[in-house]
This record gives sequence, C-alpha cells and structure tokens, in this order.
Amino acid sequence: MLHITEEAKAFLARLLEEKNTPENMAARFVFNRDNLTVEIDVPRAGDTPFHYKDRIILVLDEEAAQILDDNTLGTQDT
Repeated sequence: MLHITEEAKAFLARLLEEKNTPENMAARFVFNRDNLTVEIDVPRAGDTPFHYKDRIILVLDEEAAQILDDNTLGTQDT
C-alpha cells in the first residue's frame, strides 16, 4: 500500500481547499504509459481512498495502487 506522510496529506487537503474542490471529490493519480498525472475525480467502487481529517483527499484505482505499492508520498521544501 502507498504510505502518505502527514505533511503530504495536509498539503493535498490544502490544495483541494484552495481549488474549491467539492467535498465528494479528491485527487486521483492516473498512469498513462510512463507518465503520472493528477486529476480531480469522484471516488469509485474498488478505489483505495486516503483520508485526512474526515475527508478523502486521494484515491487510487487498482492499477495505480499496485504500481505505487510500498512507496511513500511526502513533501519537500523548495
């Protein structure tokens, strides 16, 4: 399973809030060949959801969950 640091969860939640994303939608990692993109989408049956403070902030479909298995999503100061 993908591990997400608390800092990354807070960052995703902030981004969703800043974009005025409806509460029923979350970020979704989508793989297209060798590229990873992020889309705003509704959770679907079979998705793996990630929560932060009672809100779903990220969803992964089965393929994305398998590709990202045993990885950690974090943040880095730039």
